[in-house]
Amino acid sequence: MKIIFLGQPTPASQELNRIEHLAVQAIANGHAVVPYYGFIKNIIGILAMRMTKPNTIHVHGWNTAILFVFLQLFAARDTVRIWTIERIPSTNSSFQERIFQYFISMLAPSFSQICVPTRTLQYRLLSLYGIKAFYIPDGYTEPVLQDIQPREYGLRNNQYGMILSQSIDAITHIAQAYSDSQSKKKLVILSRYSSPDIKKLTKSYPFITPISLPATSRGAQSMVRSAGFVVMCEPAYSPLLLQAMDTNRVVIATTNPLHEEILGTTGFYYQEQDMTHLAQLLQKAAKGVPMPKYSPSTRAKHHFLWEKTGLEYEHFYGRKTTKLVPFDSLIAKRALI
Repeated sequence: MKIIFLGQPTPASQELNRIEHLAVQAIANGHAVVPYYGFIKNIIGILAMRMTKPNTIHVHGWNTAILFVFLQLFAARDTVRIWTIERIPSTNSSFQERIFQYFISMLAPSFSQICVPTRTLQYRLLSLYGIKAFYIPDGYTEPVLQDIQPREYGLRNNQYGMILSQSIDAITHIAQAYSDSQSKKKLVILSRYSSPDIKKLTKSYPFITPISLPATSRGAQSMVRSAGFVVMCEPAYSPLLLQAMDTNRVVIATTNPLHEEILGTTGFYYQEQDMTHLAQLLQKAAKGVPMPKYSPSTRAKHHFLWEKTGLEYEHFYGRKTTKLVPFDSLIAKRALI
């Protein structure tokens, strides 16, 4: 099977990560894959379809979908067309909302299947716009190389916590709650010490330890996998959250729908302004108490490995129509994980 990937990745999206993993897995399974990144290369890829004759076209994001729809005459009629939507653009007025409804009603019929990485987005598309989409979550891969030991950063395995947040306000609130827990372990954040806000924060809370590592780096991944516990504040760090789950770290997260979707019952939640509850959770986590009832690692491996989610996409690549997967809430079953 010949598969073309089209996308215009941005630093804030998971498009590039998703395309790379799906392409690698498709190649490993014997498919011919050609990815096109960026606006100009997307145009080249679409215009070349008359010659390349792909069996499947996998489009990622809104900009690429709009471009593809206007140039779809270059694709054969029997080509399977998959569109992965990562988010719904925000609208600030009823006029913008009507424009968006027009665009999505124009775009959706041009694709064989529409896929989304979260249940929340699946529900919003159906309830707001009547668009039926398939839920296939973004995954993660288990490291091939051995984790970098935390002693490289002056820390000991399981003897520190990590805060996954870019918000200085969120980090400050967690530091205040952690101070109330009277724990002696360090709290690591992924940030540069040279930042004035970080310098001020470390002066007020000496247990805060900033480490200058990109969130996508092997070092950040290793630090999360070796932490005693992880505090999750923002969905942007979901790939690191999955790495923490893979090694059975204790995860404390805000009550964000995506956090709840990924963690299920294997994590612990707090309201952002509930400092008392957060301090209690941090105190328990810092003592190393094995709190989760179900194994985070089991959940991560069962639901979120790229090997699994990639196969779900491949199931669609050879089919123009398939049976819609119903919402979990519509299925009378008992969730074990």
